[in-house]
Amino acid sequence: MEFNKSILKELDGFRVLAVLLVVSFHISFYFDALPGYNTIIGTGYLGVQLFFLLSSFLLARQFLTTYSIGTNTKEYILTFFKKRVCRIYPLFIFSSIILYLIGYKHIELTFGTVIKYFFFIEDIHLNPVIWSLFVEMRFYLVLPVLMHSICLLITRNKIREVYILLFVLAGISYGYRFYHLYYYGIEKGEDFLYESFWANIDCLALGIAGAVIYERSKYLIINRTTLYFIFTVSGCILFYAMNIKYYKLYNHAFIPQMVFSICNIAWMLAILSLLFLRQGKLNRVFSLNIFVYLSTISYGIYIWHLPIRDYIYDLCHALTLKGILGILVAPLTTWTVTILISMICYKCLEKPLLYKRKTIVKI
Repeated sequence: MEFNKSILKELDGFRVLAVLLVVSFHISFYFDALPGYNTIIGTGYLGVQLFFLLSSFLLARQFLTTYSIGTNTKEYILTFFKKRVCRIYPLFIFSSIILYLIGYKHIELTFGTVIKYFFFIEDIHLNPVIWSLFVEMRFYLVLPVLMHSICLLITRNKIREVYILLFVLAGISYGYRFYHLYYYGIEKGEDFLYESFWANIDCLALGIAGAVIYERSKYLIINRTTLYFIFTVSGCILFYAMNIKYYKLYNHAFIPQMVFSICNIAWMLAILSLLFLRQGKLNRVFSLNIFVYLSTISYGIYIWHLPIRDYIYDLCHALTLKGILGILVAPLTTWTVTILISMICYKCLEKPLLYKRKTIVKI
């Protein structure tokens, strides 16, 4: 059975929101002259966690709707990995080769480092944003085992055990994060934890939990006022939690650990509340065709935006573009070039391979 995600177009809006947060954060140094900009978007990098949550939610929902205990597990999981490889690898390999050839990062490669890099064993920092793919690929290794166990528990009507399992998984993430922050401090521990698989595995647990809740409750009618309230409160929590680093409380090791956990829970609440709204105004906004299209090229935007930003910045610096002119030209040019290159990559590389994938692997 082929999984159909078209009924959840709202998630395209969330994916666009995630990429907007990440790109806005990475171009934030253009706007140092604008009062308050960095305070508002200073932790927009947490949009990466939204990417993790969306990916976990969609893939978990795919398992819940297409996988059954009677399914040929080996064939199903093999097909799952084929699909993920076809989706991730083409642009990953192409962008890595291009960036290496143009000398974006001056890195000396050996055969061993190249193999480790392309098998997502060791990041050589050819592209600073690639670290998230290393985390996500590890999610893909864990997800089939988790979902097989969860589907087995659901068929036995052991829903409480499902949530206990996911709670323990999230707890491992929070414990791991707090341990490193407490013993190594914020300066040494925070950057490491941000790119750590174990520190981010709560996104996997929350995404799966969200998918289970949605699939088991999607036909329930929930009061719209309640859902709008949850969505609004989640948004407020996200705004304040994401900017807590600008307060003195951030110096305490416990606070950064809580920021990530609070933000991830708030993201999931916002996603579920919007999905349960179904035909509300917010649903129509998040499902706009422009967001659907930007969502389809969001992978390319994420991969290309940082190298493009650096080259645009160097160009503006060489042309001595400063002040208001620099503030306007540099970010607008970065966005324009990034979107154009992402569109070209999607049309010429990703889209043909995605169509070819459908003829090669089917569930």
